Amino acid sequence: MLRRNLSILLIMMIVLCSLTATAAVFAESTDGTPPEDVGSSDETVPPAGENAPSSAPMGPKINYYKAEIVKVVTLTQKEDETLTTGEVVQQCMVEIVSGPFKNRVYQIDLISFESSVDFRLYEAGDTVMVACELDKNSEIKNIYIYDYYRVDKLIVLGIIAIAVVMVIGFAAGIRFAVSMVIFGLSYHYFFVPFMLKGYSPIILIIPICLVIIFLNIFYELGFTRSAVIALSGTFIAVLVASSMGLLAEHTAHLTGLGDSELSLLQYMPGHGAIDLSGLTFALAMLMSLGAAMSVSCTICTEMAEARELNQYISRIDLFRYGMHTGRNILSRSLLSLFFASLVSVVPAWIVYAGYSTPVYEILNLNQIASQFFKISAAVVGVALSVPFTSMLFAYTAKSRSLY
Repeated sequence: MLRRNLSILLIMMIVLCSLTATAAVFAESTDGTPPEDVGSSDETVPPAGENAPSSAPMGPKINYYKAEIVKVVTLTQKEDETLTTGEVVQQCMVEIVSGPFKNRVYQIDLISFESSVDFRLYEAGDTVMVACELDKNSEIKNIYIYDYYRVDKLIVLGIIAIAVVMVIGFAAGIRFAVSMVIFGLSYHYFFVPFMLKGYSPIILIIPICLVIIFLNIFYELGFTRSAVIALSGTFIAVLVASSMGLLAEHTAHLTGLGDSELSLLQYMPGHGAIDLSGLTFALAMLMSLGAAMSVSCTICTEMAEARELNQYISRIDLFRYGMHTGRNILSRSLLSLFFASLVSVVPAWIVYAGYSTPVYEILNLNQIASQFFKISAAVVGVALSVPFTSMLFAYTAKSRSLY
């Protein structure tokens, strides 16, 4: 068992190294100049937020850098009688701490209102992300505070999460960490660049899912008949879920994107080349992937143990045992899938409900309807994996029944 685990872990590390090398090649081949540091970006986006200058043209080239607020002077109507009630002016001295403008200090004046939903007061010592509009000489022409800087905290939290999983789960934690790294590299350096170039998301998502499915199932069950059956059950679940997602996309005219993403898409250069058809298919496939693997692997493991304990169990009894096991885990897996997927629609639902929007109109929104279609497709796919996996395992088992 130890030798098998080590060999599969070695295979996973080889695949990871290969994907890392491939990611580096894709990173060099993508259009545009790569950012000079972690906190910068060369994407063309419209200026966002209240702090963006009103005179800025739509679609300037913006670079983002990490910065620190070193001094803040806050003015209200109490300090400045020219201000209106609830109006707050902050004069922030900001020092850029990353990129080519490192150690430069700029003053940024912010105007906000206490009645605003996103009202915030910056303090000295806050780490923020600044957006810089450059002129023809690559000098800063305009600068404003875009948002708080959170990347460093996300990295620390991610490292802590992976470390805890690896300490508690040992090899299972390592498998999870490797799978997440593989998915992250594949998504960022393979799926996103090629989709921006106009490739169908259906073609791009399939190899990513196949790599994750093969690595996890063969690691957990080894190169056995149970692994092949679990693989087949997972394929059925993913195929049914993705097919239903594709059907829903065409019949319900869904895009898989929310209204905010669609509005930003029109400002993106080359957005006409992006193929959104099949995006719901790809997202439904990803949603059903983890739950389907868990259900299929558990059924095969339990049925294999039942077969070892009673070699004379009939195929029909073995099938019933697999169905019983599948039903027990199905409820937990589907609840986890449902609640995890439902989180993304809660904010939009609350906002629209605050305007007394009828329930049927909320459900008809593109963003919410797309999510519920994907959840429904994933639930059906995972549920169908239970009888299929149980039937396939029982049918391929050698019957030694005395009756």
